[in-house]
Amino acid sequence: MSDDTSMRQIRVLIVTAIEEQQRLLKIMLDLDTQQRFETHTAARGTEALAYVAVWQPSIVIIDFDLPDMNAIQLTENILRNAPTTGIIHFSKRPVSTVELRQSLIAGARDFLEMPFAVDDLVQMLLRT
Repeated sequence: MSDDTSMRQIRVLIVTAIEEQQRLLKIMLDLDTQQRFETHTAARGTEALAYVAVWQPSIVIIDFDLPDMNAIQLTENILRNAPTTGIIHFSKRPVSTVELRQSLIAGARDFLEMPFAVDDLVQMLLRT
């Protein structure tokens, strides 16, 4: 008889308005041979907040630039209601030292600059 808790997947919400990035990140996590991740995507901060309230992901990966709020605002809102949620920010564009500092102060546990390797993302998620 197998133990269901050992097979439990880590819930990861991917938040980016760019469909190509949504697909890429989802594929990267689906490539995990141990199938440790269950993923959903959201295109806007408001949509992400609704997912967090209902689906309760363990980790939220947030694009730094969203159409309705920035990653810092979204992080603060998520952590206000779900303080144990792990947050990772990412960006396709270079971010300033000030933005990076604000990201970490808001509660992000890590930051990725695209492009990044699948292994780097998986290891970061497992640490978060």
